[in-house]
Amino acid sequence: MIYHLYSNQDATIYERNPTLNAGLDEILELEKVVTSDTMIEVSRILINFKVSQSISNLRTNGFLTTGSLNSTLKLYSLEAVNTPVEYSVECYPISQSWTLGTGKVNYIPVLTNGVSWKYATETVLWRTGSFASGVSASYFTSTGGCNWYQASSSKQSFEYSPITQDLNLNVSNIVNAWLSGSLKEQGFIIKISGSLEYSTDTYGPIQFFSSETNTIYPPRLELAWDDSVFTTGSLPPINTDRYTIVTKNLNKQYDQDSIEKLRIVSRPLFPVRTFSTGSSYNIVQYLPQTSYYQVEDYYTGEALIPYSDYTKISCDSTSNFFLFNFNTLQKNRFYRFTFKILNSGTIKYFKSDEVFSII
Repeated sequence: MIYHLYSNQDATIYERNPTLNAGLDEILELEKVVTSDTMIEVSRILINFKVSQSISNLRTNGFLTTGSLNSTLKLYSLEAVNTPVEYSVECYPISQSWTLGTGKVNYIPVLTNGVSWKYATETVLWRTGSFASGVSASYFTSTGGCNWYQASSSKQSFEYSPITQDLNLNVSNIVNAWLSGSLKEQGFIIKISGSLEYSTDTYGPIQFFSSETNTIYPPRLELAWDDSVFTTGSLPPINTDRYTIVTKNLNKQYDQDSIEKLRIVSRPLFPVRTFSTGSSYNIVQYLPQTSYYQVEDYYTGEALIPYSDYTKISCDSTSNFFLFNFNTLQKNRFYRFTFKILNSGTIKYFKSDEVFSII
């Protein structure tokens, strides 16, 4: 299953304006302003999700039984100006609690009622020394800039492209450290890597949509795990290369908070004639264990949930099925499922004619 968490707080902190709160800005940005060798000012992104609470709810409701999670932090690019030919973005778990605030970059006067370069909260400074073991910080012009744990980190490298590039950071090690209790969950800090952050070369702004955006691209944390089971009971396997797949209980509309068990049935296109009082078309045959689903945007054909080990199709004594979490899809758009079946060295693809939307 794939499950999306959306940030409950995100903000950019600016060294050039160390007490500015930008908790309600529609964009998040990484930039560096170089005035002289002694005046270099950068920005960093802070973002938080209620990871432990959400995973606890999933386990309580029986949707998550595995201890193995693949976690990806996704930020969607708005614009990237003056980027280096090659650069890397790194992510660390924050070590100190912080508050969102209600400010924006262009507010006059500046609001200081939440996180900023200098302050973690309206009244509490970021630590600049006497750190706990494994905790670090860095700054150049102004003290502050957040504190983070060094041991758990993630990095993504970029090469220059005229096309804006999204941020996809594998943060499984950080999320697993939160879940194990070895680190306290305070969110992520995202910054430019290494010496480039404070060299005399300017970059940015590299901009991403924030949770305040009115688009379909808010930041999200994608949790993925293999929830497939395969118990065929008395069902026979599909025994022909010419068959079709039908989604039996797919509705036309779903609430975004729904998690549904969707049943799919495979039947031969041309059943073998037998002496029987029932229809051959009512016989259910199971698909091989190497079967997967994908979700496409109906109009663009874009694969929003691609085939992977986290979209395996399950089976029980009734039919094949899969659990699907509709919070991975945006409202007011139309979607359809496609299927990929691997069997004895052959690959078949099926595209559902049934379309659904999220309300």
